[in-house]
Amino acid sequence: MFSNEIFKFINNFSILFKVSGCAFLLNILIYTFFKRYIGINLSAIISEISGSILLYFLLKFFRKAKLKKKRHGILLQSLIALMTLIINLLVLNTLDLIVNNTSLIILKSIFTYNQYSFLSKLISSSIGFIWTSTMTMKFNFYLKK
Repeated sequence: MFSNEIFKFINNFSILFKVSGCAFLLNILIYTFFKRYIGINLSAIISEISGSILLYFLLKFFRKAKLKKKRHGILLQSLIALMTLIINLLVLNTLDLIVNNTSLIILKSIFTYNQYSFLSKLISSSIGFIWTSTMTMKFNFYLKK
């Protein structure tokens, strides 16, 4: 059963990768822009909400929803996004804590503020991407259109 799910996921990875990639990119760009002005947590929240909304509506356009009512689908996607946000915040704050409290602080002198923000968000979003894509395709959308 689990191997069947993996086969379906890999078989339809192309469209999922393109759609998720757009949401992923929007998420990272918004975070990188806003982090300087409003900090890690608020910029992560804004970027996650933006990316989740884009992901839901792109998937709604390209895939058939498992839930008939749009508000139920949006609610489910919001719950998935909430868990993704928690993952992102844990990773972002942990990375920042490690870099600021160890000899890795040299990374901040090597990279500009925006480059450091981009790299840290790329790492956290990559981890969150696994959760989001798996749960979205498992509960909210069919793999085939």
